[in-house]
Amino acid sequence: MVKTIPIEENFLGGFIKPMKRKIILTLVMVMSFSLVFAQEKEVKLEKIWEKEFEEEVVGVAFGSEEEIALYEKQGKFPHPRTVVFKSKIKFFDSEGNVLREISLEKIGYHRLNLLSSGKVLREGMKSELEYNLELYDEKGNLVWTKRNMGNESFVSGDEKYIVTGMRMTGAEGKQECVLYSIDGEEIWRKKVETYPWMVHILYNGRVILVELITEEHKTIGARLTLIDTDGKKLWSKELAETSDYYVFSTRLEENNLMVISPYGKQKIYIYTEEGSLLWEKKTTGYVTDLSISYDSQYAVFLCWSRDDKRYFVQMMDLKGRKIVWERTNPEFINFDYASISQDNKYILLESSPQIAPQEKKYVVLLDVRNGEILEEIRMTDSVFGKFISGSNKFLLKSGSRILVQSISE
Repeated sequence: MVKTIPIEENFLGGFIKPMKRKIILTLVMVMSFSLVFAQEKEVKLEKIWEKEFEEEVVGVAFGSEEEIALYEKQGKFPHPRTVVFKSKIKFFDSEGNVLREISLEKIGYHRLNLLSSGKVLREGMKSELEYNLELYDEKGNLVWTKRNMGNESFVSGDEKYIVTGMRMTGAEGKQECVLYSIDGEEIWRKKVETYPWMVHILYNGRVILVELITEEHKTIGARLTLIDTDGKKLWSKELAETSDYYVFSTRLEENNLMVISPYGKQKIYIYTEEGSLLWEKKTTGYVTDLSISYDSQYAVFLCWSRDDKRYFVQMMDLKGRKIVWERTNPEFINFDYASISQDNKYILLESSPQIAPQEKKYVVLLDVRNGEILEEIRMTDSVFGKFISGSNKFLLKSGSRILVQSISE
């Protein structure tokens, strides 16, 4: 557990010998000045470009070289599970210049993944029980489509593979993990016997699978498995906690790592690609999301503590294998998303307030060094904030409004 101890409690308590008090008081003054200096770091936000769209911008995706994809909803849902709207995707550079535009039809709720090649991977709902996984080229032409039962898919870091988990209901009632090539070729398909289960993918396309082990409808354990791109199981090991797991992947100095955190348990585990436990940390909550810096030096963990019902953010030094700081704020009820600037100086944190969260949302700019709040941007509409790939510029989305800003000190 990371605890911040007030200076007067730590240094001026009854355990300090009188002969050392003067020296310690001097140290306290110096340290206090240093802390104040760090907290008073000032930043300047400069607007790069701003646009108001005719329709609501329902999503944002980022490619390489600061490419931004914005997609608008056109039309309405007469029924929540009836698909009637089209989507228009507009591509911009970080200066606001339009690069291209494509239209996608007949799809409902969907997620976009903008690849560095300019291709777009889309997951969406065609009907109440039918979901598709589709790949479009840079001109908006459909390259291939696959059935996907509404579960999030993940693209490998080298953009050669896509993994998806299929949990079919009704008469089919089967669960499968499927690996595709980026060209749409099905490489392997494996039946999963347990439920629930979690899947993710490493940079090189190897698939991480976490399954809960059940016996007579009772969970008795959990298992972590790594599967190669040819479908061969590389290794498998039992996990201690009988719980759902949040699963993530990252890289550290060319080494592929997997990060798992059991739901409701106060632990974070990091495993190597070879299956060795690299790092285990007991924390004050479990991880709901994470963001990795561009050089893999830092990881920002978004956490939830079930014991005291609070959300908080932790900064971890991956190379040093230690938690640097932890921050919570009683005004914030939820931390939704975090991203780190390219120069590792800033964290952009999207959060929801505790009172009337449907009315306002916050985007908070933090100092990487100590977690201090540098700027708060309050919006009256739902807001999304993220640093643009390969840049210190960040994008804010609120309804149909898009704002791109840069940071300077």
